Amino acid sequence: MYRLADQWGLESLKAQCFAAIKANLSPDTIVRDTFSTFTSYYPDIQQVCVDVLLYNISFPGVRQRLDAIIDEVVRGELPHSADVVRKLTAIRSDGFGTSKGKKSKRPAHRMPSD
Repeated sequence: MYRLADQWGLESLKAQCFAAIKANLSPDTIVRDTFSTFTSYYPDIQQVCVDVLLYNISFPGVRQRLDAIIDEVVRGELPHSADVVRKLTAIRSDGFGTSKGKKSKRPAHRMPSD
């Protein structure tokens, strides 16, 4: 339905579908949803999936499912997932692992001296 609303320019229906998709994301399905072909076509859905995945990363089973799907990506089985991998592994100029401009509390990495 989201796809049709997008194709036909039905912004109100698209917004309702987006809200329904977001409401139905769960720790049980978030990994597969994040790496789906459908998600790869829609940056707004992809971003909310990545955000929900990161929020739920410590939920039982999520990390294991993420590890398994990364294996699929590495084997070339999910070529549409490059953007998701980039988002999940982003190293921002304002610090490692930070989001939305927040500074990391982690100390800067230093190379051992010779």
